[in-house]
Amino acid sequence: MYSFGATLFPVNLPVWSLFFELWVNLIYALAAPFCGRRTLGAAMCASLVWLLAVSWPPGLSQLGVIETQFWGGFPRAGFSFLAGLTIFLLGRDGRLPRLRVPLAGLLVGLAIILGVSWVQWIGVIYFELVCILVLFPALVILGIDATLGPQTATLAKHLGALSYPIYVTHYPLLDMMERIFLRLTPLPLGPVALAASLAIIVAVNWLMLKLLDEPLRRWLGGLLAPSKSTSAPQSSAG
Repeated sequence: MYSFGATLFPVNLPVWSLFFELWVNLIYALAAPFCGRRTLGAAMCASLVWLLAVSWPPGLSQLGVIETQFWGGFPRAGFSFLAGLTIFLLGRDGRLPRLRVPLAGLLVGLAIILGVSWVQWIGVIYFELVCILVLFPALVILGIDATLGPQTATLAKHLGALSYPIYVTHYPLLDMMERIFLRLTPLPLGPVALAASLAIIVAVNWLMLKLLDEPLRRWLGGLLAPSKSTSAPQSSAG
């Protein structure tokens, strides 16, 4: 899809989104103390206009990914961030409809969005815009009050913790596993090799999560936490 030399992060392609997400989060952290709800809404509208301007007609898929579309990564990440933040604030304030949709319904909806070839019917740019403007926000809103059983909630918690490290490392790990299997056998890689690769990727990332990510987060959290005074104030005798 992309030429090797044209991508901003050729070794690990998905890092492009993390790069722009870090910048968007940093900008928001610096600006949040001075911004109200109206400013947030204006920023979201401005990022949408910018996104439409740079994505029409080529589409969103290359924004922020290739060198010539570097600046398009900011509205691509910025609009989604601000839309998600708006949904969070509205939900926190009780201004969203409370629709308790079963998890199975949300999964079926996501499968329909991703599994059906909508592009051939409505075109790439229209499908992408419908997803980011309507479908994905709707799934997030419906998922806020989704009903989960105890076991499903535990599984979802573990999968959520694994989702970030897997996203960060899946691209180079899949490439590595493909090269290993091609050296082991000249046959085309089938579902068995893919399943083995996915199992190895999950295992590696679980170890990284438990041995590196979570301990590092706890350490940094301890450094950034406000210091607590252990000594009680002394009273002077008169």
